[in-house]
Amino acid sequence: MPVSGDPDDDAWDDLHAWIDGQLPSSGLARLGQTLARDPQEAMRAMAYQAQVQGLHALYDPILEEAVPPRLLVALEAGRPRSAPSPWTLWATAAVAGLSLLLCLSQFMVGAVAEPVLAADESP
Repeated sequence: MPVSGDPDDDAWDDLHAWIDGQLPSSGLARLGQTLARDPQEAMRAMAYQAQVQGLHALYDPILEEAVPPRLLVALEAGRPRSAPSPWTLWATAAVAGLSLLLCLSQFMVGAVAEPVLAADESP
């Protein structure tokens, strides 16, 4: 079966696993048979592999470089120093609870006052 480019195709998965160096030996024989039957697919597979090797040749040296000290300082500066204290969490919860209680009480006052005001206005 040719490598169709369909992501659900097993041959497609095998091809990309081979390109990434992750294809187990059980899939290697199956992929070899597939590529032997279709020289055009074999050429495409070789082109993919050459592309990956070229990218590694270009960028692996950069990946192996040490992180510059100025970036390490920036990384440390962006980290929170510690988690909030339990008191801060309790205070936040208390403020939120009181705010909710205040909103509900205002709603209830409005719900009770509205019929009373409406009754006062009736003839």
